[in-house]
Amino acid sequence: MNGNLLGYKTLKECVYDYLSKELESGNLKPGETIDEKELCERLNVSRTPIREALIQLETEGFVKILTRRHIYVNELNLDDIANIYQVIGALEAAAAERALERMTDKHIAELEKLCEKMKKALEKGDFSKHMDYNLKTHELFLKLNDNELLAKIVILLKKRLYDFPEIIKEVPEWDNMLIKQHTEMVELCKKGDKKGLNNLLKDIHWSFEKNRSYIISYYSKNNN
Repeated sequence: MNGNLLGYKTLKECVYDYLSKELESGNLKPGETIDEKELCERLNVSRTPIREALIQLETEGFVKILTRRHIYVNELNLDDIANIYQVIGALEAAAAERALERMTDKHIAELEKLCEKMKKALEKGDFSKHMDYNLKTHELFLKLNDNELLAKIVILLKKRLYDFPEIIKEVPEWDNMLIKQHTEMVELCKKGDKKGLNNLLKDIHWSFEKNRSYIISYYSKNNN
C-alpha cells in the first residue's frame, strides 16, 4: 500500500524511490557519502522525509548513518554475501517444501517454460532476461508458500545482491550450471521430493562455498 488508501505516495516514499533508483543506476556508488542538506535542496523537501527514507535504507542494509553529516553507501563484501546466501538458502528451501504441497501441473508447466526461456536468453546473450527468468522461478516458490513476510525478506535480500547497483554480467560456467540446477528443481517438483528440493536449494544452489569462485567473478569491480 502506497502511503494511504488512495494509493498516493508519501514524501518519504518518493524520496526512498528516488534514492533507490540512484543506488540501482550506480549514481550513488558503494563507499560514497550522501549529503543530507544537498539532498534536501535538490529534491526541494524538508529534512524529515529525507531522514525517514535514509533510516529505511539503513534498516535494509543499503546505507550507514553515523551522524547527520556522515551518511555513506554500504559496500557489499564477501562476508555480507555469504550471510545473505545462508539466509536466502534457508528461507527458500523452507518455502519450496511448503510450495510443493500446493503445486499443480500448471505450475510445473510454468517452471518448465521459465527454464526454457532462461536457456534461450543465455544462448542469445541476453543476460538481463536470463536473470529475470531465473528470479521468476524462485518467485513462484515464494508465491505458493503464501508467507508474505518470508517473501518480503527474500526479495529485499536479493535486491541487496543484484540491484544496488544493478549487475548484468556473464559468468558462463555459472550461468549454464544454474540452468541445470533449475531443470533439476523442476524434476524434483514433478516427483514431489521435498527433501531433495530442500537440499538442492539450501546446500547447493545457495551455498556460498560451492559458488565462491563464481561470486568473486560476478562481483569483481571490472564489471564489463
